[in-house]
Amino acid sequence: MRNRSSLDAAATESGESVGAAWARRKVGNLLRELRERAGFTQEDAAEFIERHVTTLYKIENGLPGVKLRPKGDIDGLVELYGADDATHRRLTELLALTRLKGPFTRYRDVVSPEFDLYLGLEGSATELVSYEPDLVPGLLQTEAYAAAITSLPGGDGRSRPPTEVAKRVRLRRSRQSVLTRATDPLRLDVVLSETVLRRPVGGPQVLVDQLDHIVAMTELPTVSVRVVRFDAGLHLGYTTGQFIVLRFPEDHPIAYSDGFLGDNYFNKPQEVARYDEAFADISKHALNAADSRALIGQIMRE
Repeated sequence: MRNRSSLDAAATESGESVGAAWARRKVGNLLRELRERAGFTQEDAAEFIERHVTTLYKIENGLPGVKLRPKGDIDGLVELYGADDATHRRLTELLALTRLKGPFTRYRDVVSPEFDLYLGLEGSATELVSYEPDLVPGLLQTEAYAAAITSLPGGDGRSRPPTEVAKRVRLRRSRQSVLTRATDPLRLDVVLSETVLRRPVGGPQVLVDQLDHIVAMTELPTVSVRVVRFDAGLHLGYTTGQFIVLRFPEDHPIAYSDGFLGDNYFNKPQEVARYDEAFADISKHALNAADSRALIGQIMRE
């Protein structure tokens, strides 16, 4: 597990947005803790630094799209909260990291600000667990499978032109590097419904190639894929739908789910705990890794 200094170094050397997203969250968490400890409301703090309260909300939750002002925001909030010099220096250091440009910057025209946040979180996570009842998760998709999915209209009802589809597929491929990075590759634990293995996304051959790719990826020691068969009985996944839980070196975990009309983030401990409980329950109904690979192979031969 990486400590802060190694994460900062990696971000500085590569300019990865994972460092920027991580730092943005750390700034927000620290400012929220300082505000709550000092007994101020978000409205109080926003008024003091002459910001709208929704802007302060975005800052405290690490959302992209807000340009933090070193003097107007950081210095002002430090003064209001009565933070010490060491905390002020820490915030200033983190603020510098939030300005790093990364590999996903070029894709911001095809992703929402909410999903832009997810990209940074995924890149800075050390562990990701996911339940997927309908589709292969993006980190395991082949290009052809991803193209078939991204060709569908989004929540805005707009059909995507081929150039946008191609760019979204490139983004998905770029994201997958977290599984094979040289230092601390992401630990991925996925549970799939058997439905995922049988839904012919893109056609029969695309599906076969996709299943073969899943089997190949499970050869990595940090990747686990298990399957819940049709006959496994009821489990909490029928209630939760798709979800992801991300864990970080020095931060609280976050649960995430994507939907037709947008992305949902849950960072309260009790919320994440509920998703952890759901994943544990779903896992009890899943085949083990070896039997899951055997089932995937069987479906490929059918």
